[in-house]
Amino acid sequence: MNIDRFFDSVPFTTLVQFDRGRTPMSVWFELHSLNKFWENNYLSEIKAGRPALALEVLDKHRQEARFLADFEVERWVYMCAAVGWTPIACTATSWCKGASLDDVLALWRKLGAPSPVADSSANLAALLINHEMLPRNSLIELITAGKDVGGISLLLAARFEKPKDDLTLDQKATLSLELKEVLGI
Repeated sequence: MNIDRFFDSVPFTTLVQFDRGRTPMSVWFELHSLNKFWENNYLSEIKAGRPALALEVLDKHRQEARFLADFEVERWVYMCAAVGWTPIACTATSWCKGASLDDVLALWRKLGAPSPVADSSANLAALLINHEMLPRNSLIELITAGKDVGGISLLLAARFEKPKDDLTLDQKATLSLELKEVLGI
């Protein structure tokens, strides 16, 4: 076997280690492991009227994703392509060095991820997006950045607060029925 043929399109790199012995693969694994407890931890706290405890649970997920801040987005993409893309892997991309919101949305579309409203793991994925990357919380900004129903749904679910309704009646009239339903108008 000629092993060099694999490195024609993928660079040969050595293992990256973050603080506390974390590696990119261990971050991927930990985020996906935490997802298994998402409904029992975060969602149960929300349903019980304990939002502060729910935010603590969410912060544990974000702390894990923060390890990716110095990890190049290209390397994260190579790794996720090898192990398999998930909604969580798509939005964890937002924490990587050099990533953009357009990258996250393109991965989300490519994956064909479920609506964050209808699927609890997609809901976690939406809330996991690096908030520094999110557009201003207004309908016009979310529609512009999200570009389609899937992207807009993801951006809506990425925040707890409802967006400012800054659409005119004429603009609302031009929206598809599906988008109106997602936006609640």
